[in-house]
Amino acid sequence: KAYPVVGLEIVDGPGPSTGVRVVSVLPSSPAQQAGIAPGDRLLTFNEHPTDTRAAFMAAALQSLPNSTVTLQRITPSSSKVQLVSLVLGSSTVSPAAAQQLRAASKRSLQPQHEPTPWR
Repeated sequence: KAYPVVGLEIVDGPGPSTGVRVVSVLPSSPAQQAGIAPGDRLLTFNEHPTDTRAAFMAAALQSLPNSTVTLQRITPSSSKVQLVSLVLGSSTVSPAAAQQLRAASKRSLQPQHEPTPWR
């Protein structure tokens, strides 16, 4: 099975109707190609409100890989809502599995023990 790919990391917005906040964008991803950047707030995904990460993911998973979707975005430098279209990528790795891989990767980069202090 193929899953749609946007190519960004998001967190919940600060409140109702504020959208999710983009934390990072993967290089060469559909999000980067559409000009989405860290700090942007994404209010909708194909007209579905995206106030939480879960709402964004649910809306994205309703779309087919390689289809064109429309996002409403507010950038940090403007309070004006902009429409952004992007063509979703495709992956055979499920979003849940991808999240587990990212978490495992982050854990492997952390020190496994506390360094011994110099005396």
